Amino acid sequence: MRKVNNVLAPAVALVCLLLAGCGKENKTVKIAVQMPLSGPLSVFGVSQKNAAQLAVEQQSEPLKSLGFTVELASYDDQANPDTGVANAKAIIGDPSVMGVVAHWNPRSTTPWTWRPSRRAPPTPR
Repeated sequence: MRKVNNVLAPAVALVCLLLAGCGKENKTVKIAVQMPLSGPLSVFGVSQKNAAQLAVEQQSEPLKSLGFTVELASYDDQANPDTGVANAKAIIGDPSVMGVVAHWNPRSTTPWTWRPSRRAPPTPR
């Protein structure tokens, strides 16, 4: 839990700085989490997703005052490389995702998958 807070707190602060110049319109910012949420490794993925959710809830207050809502977008990679790559492509394709917390199992995706993204690279669990 402390490790997730150490990762998400700077990420939320960075998003605050990036969005500070934007108008006060109501927008949603997503932080994606890709973990094994089902299958035999789900006990690890679900606990890390819950920790990330708690960190987002605790750290998103500065963005609310700027008119932004922070949401956690969960992706189940099932500890499967094909599913992990498909999820990574879906995350890259979502313009509202500003950061990614991934992967519990490094074999669930390959580093080249994230290269086309203009977002912050995935933070290790």
